[in-house]
Amino acid sequence: MNRFMCQACLTSPVDRQVSGEVADDRYMLCNPCAERLENLALRPLEWYRLAVLHGRLTYLLHDDFYDQGGKAYQNRIPVKQVSLFPAPKLADVEDNLAALLDFTMTRWHLSDEVSAALRAHDKNAVLTKISALVENRQRPWEEARSYEIAADVLGPVAEEWVRSRWESASRAPLLHSFMRAVAACMPREEAIPMALAAVEQSGLSDLSVPALSLAQFRSPKVIDWIDGMATSPVSNRWGLLAARSGLSWATATRWLDKGRPMSLVAMDALGIIMRPEHGGRPSRFPLKMDDAPSSDAILARLREYALRDPVPRVTQMIDRIVAASADT
Repeated sequence: MNRFMCQACLTSPVDRQVSGEVADDRYMLCNPCAERLENLALRPLEWYRLAVLHGRLTYLLHDDFYDQGGKAYQNRIPVKQVSLFPAPKLADVEDNLAALLDFTMTRWHLSDEVSAALRAHDKNAVLTKISALVENRQRPWEEARSYEIAADVLGPVAEEWVRSRWESASRAPLLHSFMRAVAACMPREEAIPMALAAVEQSGLSDLSVPALSLAQFRSPKVIDWIDGMATSPVSNRWGLLAARSGLSWATATRWLDKGRPMSLVAMDALGIIMRPEHGGRPSRFPLKMDDAPSSDAILARLREYALRDPVPRVTQMIDRIVAASADT
C-alpha cells in the first residue's frame, strides 16, 4: 500500500483507506490526513485535492462541514497551519485549462466568473477536455458539471457531443443538468420532442420531478404537454414548470375553467408568477405573462375560482397572492 502517495497531502505514503460514499470509493491517505478527514479538520488544500478526486459533495467533504474554499467549520479537532495550505483561487488556475476544470468541479455552482474563465479558452479544447472526463473517469458529479459547461460555455459547439450522450444521460439523476445542455446546444425542433419523451420514459412515479428539467426550454410546447400529463395529487412542481415555460393568461384561465387537476396547476403557476420571490427562480427564467391583465383582474378571477373550489390550498394561495400584491 505504501507505494501510493496520500491523496490529500501528496507527500506521505498511504497508510489507510477510508471508506467513501459508495462501496468502491476509498480515500487513500496517510495516518495524519486520515485523522483530519475523519475529524472534519482538513486544511483547505487537502480538502480541495480530495474534492477534485472524490466530489465536492461526497461523504466527509460536503458543505455541511466545509465552505467552498475548503475552510472547516464543524471540525472536531483544531485545524493547524491553515495559512500554509490554501486552496487554489480562480486567479491561480484560470490560465491552465486542466487546472481550471478541476477547480470548476469543486464549486457548488457554475458561477458567471468561472464560466467567463472557461470562455477565455478555445471552445474545442474545452469540449475535448470535458468529453474525455466524462468518457474516461465516469464520475457522476463531473458528468453533470460537464453538461452545465456545455450549456453555459460551449453552446452549439457541443451539439454532436451532447447528442452522442443522449442514451446514457437522458435519465435521472443526470436529467436536469443534461437537459440544460440539450436546450443550449441542440436545435429546438429536434431537442424538445426528444426531451418530452425522455421525461415520460424516466420511470419515476412522480413525473413532476423529471418534468422540471423541461423548464430549460421555456417553450409553449411544454405548456401543451403539461396539459396532458399533470395528474392528481398535484405537485406544485407542475405550476413552477408552467410558470417557467411561459404560461399565458389565456391558457391559465382555460385551465381554471377546466377544473382539477389543471386548475390547481394554474393556481400554483399564477402564484409563482405574481410572487416570484417565492418561486425558487434562477435569473435565466423570466416569469411574466405578456397577455396578463391587471393584478386586480387576476385576483378577481382567482376569487371566482375559489368559490367553486374553496379548499385550503386554494384559499391560502389567494391570501398569499393578495398579501404580496399589497406589498408591491
